[in-house]
Amino acid sequence: MEWTRTDEAPYPLRWIATNAPLNYQLYEVSACTVGILTSENLSSHDYLVMEAEGRRIPLRVAEILPPVRPDQGPMIKRYRLSCLDCLMELDRLLAPDASSERRLQFPRCPVNPRIYVEARWPGREHLEMLESVDISRSGLLLRSVQGSNYVSMPNDTAFPLRLDVARLWLPESVQPLARIVRTYQAYEEFKTFSYIAVQLIDWSSREADTWNRLLRRIERGFLPGLAHSVESKL
Repeated sequence: MEWTRTDEAPYPLRWIATNAPLNYQLYEVSACTVGILTSENLSSHDYLVMEAEGRRIPLRVAEILPPVRPDQGPMIKRYRLSCLDCLMELDRLLAPDASSERRLQFPRCPVNPRIYVEARWPGREHLEMLESVDISRSGLLLRSVQGSNYVSMPNDTAFPLRLDVARLWLPESVQPLARIVRTYQAYEEFKTFSYIAVQLIDWSSREADTWNRLLRRIERGFLPGLAHSVESKL
């Protein structure tokens, strides 16, 4: 994350109580939340309003996240703000184009029931069965179903996936091309599991629409077990 006090935020943000402007930087967006960096102190009782594209977006401080210290500079505070208007789609309003141009992130959310994933590793005949730990707009964190199988694929390896999303009330499976971002092992539930963070890099427009529909249901809490977003990112 990059931050300087001279950065101009793309959309004015003010406290509702005092109408005072807030110096901030937008770093994260979802359908109903935004993440900001700021040197100001906010509390869980603060309400704010953002002006964007001719609209006023009412916001409330939903989470106070751990602060960061970029480039060994002063500590910068992080907050996640939730939109009080459930009909607004903040990602489409604030990041209508590719969000990478503004270096925006997407929050990662757990999903219950988990998505089962079939992966076809390069050079292997059999399919690898994985399950989702959490998902975001850009990818998934997966783990091996069998704890004894260690995935040793190098980063940037591309391979096809088949995501079983039928149990999440979607009409069809999604079969994108994925790229490995990182792999690691962790000991949990009396087993050592392989974890694989993947970025989804290629799929049809129809599959992309299906995936975005799923993400909106998750971000808006329409599926169970989704009370909190996950702090890590791909």
